[in-house]
Amino acid sequence: DVNIQKKISIEKNIDFPLPALLLNLAGQPFSSKTKIPVYQGEGSGYNLIIQADLFFNRQGKDCIIDTTGLSPAIISLLKKHQFLVLSLAGDKDLNRTTELILDFLGLSYDSKPHHFLTAGREETRNITLTVPGISFYDHEGKKILATDKKIPAEIVSFLNQKGYNLLELSQFDE
Repeated sequence: DVNIQKKISIEKNIDFPLPALLLNLAGQPFSSKTKIPVYQGEGSGYNLIIQADLFFNRQGKDCIIDTTGLSPAIISLLKKHQFLVLSLAGDKDLNRTTELILDFLGLSYDSKPHHFLTAGREETRNITLTVPGISFYDHEGKKILATDKKIPAEIVSFLNQKGYNLLELSQFDE
């Protein structure tokens, strides 16, 4: 009876690991490092092409997640051309980044601390476990709990029993 813990691990050596993982969990196909023609000068031969870190189409809208820091002028130009742009450049807060990406994808989530009763009895005679994090459903309907805290194996196992797959955001710092 081997207890397999349901923890979501990231692919090493890929570009933009956190946004890419959240896009995959959302079931959103995307391409990375995509060249996008933003402006083509008629007759002048002047073309403006940018490289989008992550590019996808969601609900008929062209979307870009920028992690490297496009200039405000370029972002403004992209928005004028009806692109939706999420700029994450310089944001080191993994919880905030996760919330921004989920918002951008239009996914609902709960970022209040999560309270779990540890035993099957009333609250007054019970122990409450509080886990900070962001919960949301992936495209398959699985409950995900993303947290920037290191969670002991026993707690991961407990959360799995409660139906959650754990996404430890701290692995994106490594």
